[in-house]
Amino acid sequence: NQTRAQLDYYFSEENLRRDKFLLARTGPAGTGFVAIHEFQNFNRLKTIVASTMSIAEAVLAAAAVSDLIETSSDGLCIRRQQPMEEITDLQSESLVKGQIPNIYWCAVDMSELRSQPSFLPLPPPELLQIEGPETWHWVRQDDPLWDELHWGVLSTRHLQAILGFRELKCLGFLRLPKHHACRQASFQAYQDLQSAAEAGTWYPWKARARAEAINSARRSSWSAQQFGMKKKAKKIQKSHRLHDIGQVRCYWGSVQEAAALKSLLDVSPPLGSLEEIGLAMLDPARLDDKGRLARRWQRQPAKLALPMLMGASPDAMLRLPSGELAAVEVKNVCPFFQLDACLAIRDQVKLPTRLPHWQVKGPAESLPLMYVPQVQWEMYVTDTKQNYFVSASACQGTSIFVVQRDDHYVQLMLRFISDFYSQFVLQCQPPHPDFFWGRPDYMEFLELTKRICDST
Repeated sequence: NQTRAQLDYYFSEENLRRDKFLLARTGPAGTGFVAIHEFQNFNRLKTIVASTMSIAEAVLAAAAVSDLIETSSDGLCIRRQQPMEEITDLQSESLVKGQIPNIYWCAVDMSELRSQPSFLPLPPPELLQIEGPETWHWVRQDDPLWDELHWGVLSTRHLQAILGFRELKCLGFLRLPKHHACRQASFQAYQDLQSAAEAGTWYPWKARARAEAINSARRSSWSAQQFGMKKKAKKIQKSHRLHDIGQVRCYWGSVQEAAALKSLLDVSPPLGSLEEIGLAMLDPARLDDKGRLARRWQRQPAKLALPMLMGASPDAMLRLPSGELAAVEVKNVCPFFQLDACLAIRDQVKLPTRLPHWQVKGPAESLPLMYVPQVQWEMYVTDTKQNYFVSASACQGTSIFVVQRDDHYVQLMLRFISDFYSQFVLQCQPPHPDFFWGRPDYMEFLELTKRICDST
């Protein structure tokens, strides 16, 4: 029954209109045959089908009892019985075109977010004691000091490149678009980490319990003074006139972050309260007992060679009703797309639709594979067990995925970070293409990435 329900979903109009892989085989009407062997690599089916039968056998059996799907006469393919409803007037889906997109549409300024009663803000850094890496989580992410803190620090901006997620073979294995491939990304991470040893010496880690206590007290005092104060709303500076779609997507994600966090506070019933956070740094002491990876194919775990400064910067921390903290990561789906010589947006899309997926611009329907390392790393650095991944769209609502920390996945990440750092950075040897591809532990890591998405 589970297999049949999953197949019915795959061939439903809701899914099929936006599933590029299946739609390329079924055709626009949805009635083309799909070879049963194509379903062997569908991760959801792998988790559903019992070990007593193959996926091909399960698909064939499920199709036989489905009211939506039929089997070919040779028993090698399946297809949708009835064509999808034809939508001839795509222009009925409201389309607006222009040259300069308004990336500030419905944007929320950080000062407005900081004034929310369910948001605990950070005071300006000049009111706090910022003495070393262990106090950098007190620095606001929109403060001029923010960029300076990243010198020689391995952070989430390097993870995709270091873990090979921008290499062609990895993208092909994960069935991700090839436009994510970027050889320059791993080389940039390699260059950035050249200064890691010097930065670690310049900024030694020290336990500063007194600074933490002082900053906590000052934060409470400052927040109490701000609450209830009548403030003049800041006018958002509209200084960006963007024409390149890549720049538009980048700035949209940044400008709309506070709006997405504010929408999280409006969820009913309330999820909890949000707390502002800066650059959280990994305490090296935690690596003494957690930074060793025992692998099945090694008798003894190897000592990891890691950069001295490693950190993460979630977009906020969520204080749950239980008092437990969870990390929050926001990804805003940019509504603009390139159309002819213009930029365009569809602000009213009725689902299901036959519009191409790159024009629909709705929130993610599952946890995106590309961001699994980032959300796992944020949980590890902040020592939390959950990450609330927020995919916010401009016109079609928001999806929230609650991701659980996987310690084995984290340990594998640490192994690959160590190998990248020791084999390339310390040896002054730029990484070659597909540098981890083919290693048994790396293939395990990629498979685990898929499983985390499927189980979220």
